[in-house]
Amino acid sequence: LLATGARDGAVKLWRVVQGDEGDVRLEEAYKFQPNSTVGGKAEAVTAVAFAPKPVPLADSKGREAILALGTESGRIEIWAVHILEGIAAGVRLLLSLPDSCCHADTVKGLAWRPYSGAGAEGRSSLRLTLASCGMDHGVRILEITVPH
Repeated sequence: LLATGARDGAVKLWRVVQGDEGDVRLEEAYKFQPNSTVGGKAEAVTAVAFAPKPVPLADSKGREAILALGTESGRIEIWAVHILEGIAAGVRLLLSLPDSCCHADTVKGLAWRPYSGAGAEGRSSLRLTLASCGMDHGVRILEITVPH
């Protein structure tokens, strides 16, 4: 799965498909807009990053990939992307970070700290670390608790 963000506020999730002749192409799997709006319109998405590993769902029906979005106004949102049989089947907003944890200007980059996933079994939440940088010359290191 690959994610892209755009100036029109669209977040697109793509899947990589290999053709019969070995060619590789991208197919749009899902499209949504961030929760953040400016003047009633979806805000431009300037950075996207998937957490290193999808989280298994308790009901064993697929997994959820954790996706961070950064916007032009400096906001950061955390989304869960439901993956069923390798295809994005839906999204849900997990967390919209408070202004005190966001940037004063455009988010330019997001990166998750790698994790092994060891010890996550049997827990009702997963703790992840997200780094962000912005046009405000700030860097934020955030610990995010994701329910699963």
